[in-house]
Amino acid sequence: MVDITKEEFEEFAKKEFPGKDYKWEYDGKSGYFYIQAGTGKHSADDLHYEFIDGRVHLHIEGDNWRLFRDYLKQNISTYEVCSSYWDRNDCQWTLQRPDIQNSRDVKEAFRRIRQIMEPFILRREKELSLFHIDLQQDLSSEITNEYEKLLLFFQETFNKIKHEEQSLPYHINVIDELHINENAHSRILLKLLQFVSGNGSYDIYKSLLDYIKENKHNKSFNSISIQKPHFTQEEQRIDLWVRDKDYAIIFENKACYANDQPEQLSNYIKKTLNTNYRKYKKRDIYVVYLSPNGEEPEDQSWGVYKEEFKDRYINLSFRDDILPWLKEYVSPNIRQKDVFLQNAVAQYIDHLEGVFYLRTIQKQLNMNLNQFFFKHFKFEQHEGDYQSQVQFLQEQLDDMQGVLNKLNEFQASICEQIFEQWKNETKKLYPEFNPCKMIEDQPLTDVTIEIESNMPINVFIGGGIHNQLFCQVQFDKKSQQVKGTIIDAFRDLLPLSNDHCIWKYFPQHSYSDVFSCFCDVVNKFKDLKQSKGISSKIS
Repeated sequence: MVDITKEEFEEFAKKEFPGKDYKWEYDGKSGYFYIQAGTGKHSADDLHYEFIDGRVHLHIEGDNWRLFRDYLKQNISTYEVCSSYWDRNDCQWTLQRPDIQNSRDVKEAFRRIRQIMEPFILRREKELSLFHIDLQQDLSSEITNEYEKLLLFFQETFNKIKHEEQSLPYHINVIDELHINENAHSRILLKLLQFVSGNGSYDIYKSLLDYIKENKHNKSFNSISIQKPHFTQEEQRIDLWVRDKDYAIIFENKACYANDQPEQLSNYIKKTLNTNYRKYKKRDIYVVYLSPNGEEPEDQSWGVYKEEFKDRYINLSFRDDILPWLKEYVSPNIRQKDVFLQNAVAQYIDHLEGVFYLRTIQKQLNMNLNQFFFKHFKFEQHEGDYQSQVQFLQEQLDDMQGVLNKLNEFQASICEQIFEQWKNETKKLYPEFNPCKMIEDQPLTDVTIEIESNMPINVFIGGGIHNQLFCQVQFDKKSQQVKGTIIDAFRDLLPLSNDHCIWKYFPQHSYSDVFSCFCDVVNKFKDLKQSKGISSKIS
């Protein structure tokens, strides 16, 4: 029970939130009351701070809810707003405070959540105002014309690149033709790091550590001593994991620009602390972030560990670090008799050079593109004035990034419809399997199957719009004894496995394929359950 009256709350709202809408529906025991957040220009009272169930929340509602939700998820990293209380499509943000007991607590909670959230809300409203964007209502003709010009420029540049590529000498790279993703990059790096020379030393792995010591100016890595390293890929979802007697290194691979998942690095650090392989302390753990061009992980990915790991963390760029390491440290030191290793490294170097347009045969292409940009942006008017050229290009890049952001938002809104369809279809097809009830792992759709009484197994689709899709079967601890049987039974559908789950990855945007696989897996469980092909008595 909170001892704040309607009159006291209204006086508080008018004084400290002037001009904001507010509402009171509370009898001292149940109900709620709220105050509008932001200016209301793009959100009105659909965006508000609300007291309910003994806590104060920010609620996001209305037609523009995705635009605010996604922006806040990308930018808010404080732990005062607790993710464990999110619900309603991640549109409820809860102030992490003890239960509110009196009127003073209520007022302080409203003040604090406004202090945390309001700057981001106002910034987002300003962005929407600048672009005059309302996906449901109005696209101003002026902004539309500017967007059309930029989209035409994208298409013109794409056509120019394709035309230039057609004039290049014939070139083939096996890795190019396989269209590899992050997991494939990780597998290639794993094979290289695992290489053992004739005298039993890990020459390539050692060369990577040498590169870090000599080029990244991080003294903490100097203390790493190679003894008997254990290399894994995709174990516990960690892209590359090196565990040795006295240290462990977490490699997080973003070669293809995948987004950071919620508290991703934090989760991997926790897994390393709790691994059964060795007992590590935090001071024994190192983090290497593999980025395309030096992009840094989001603050939220670190959880509470960012400051603590700042001296045991490095960012290795594929363009500026991995490629030079391969060319200067690895390739020249491969023995002549290791022909397949030589060829593999040569192909991988060539592939990375192609990704970043650094191949020798692409030199003329780059020169022609530079001339194309010079002409398109009419730089002849500012020839020699490099500062003006740079400033103008930055403005163009900012505008283009704005277009990409809007396209991403539009794509996200469409993907949300796909995921909603999946949930509806899952509920329709499998009502007996507790559809769409999972909370952990934030699945896109899911079912929970009991092999026998109180032995749940989760089948779900994970990943999302910017992260790789996968279909997974996850075992409860009580179901571990049937794991081997399930791995054998589903190897054709879900070929990858670790100690608590089996899964399969799918190429980006393969929505039909991953949902089809999900249905195949659930149907197979259904058949096996009916025929008693899987039982707790089977080990």
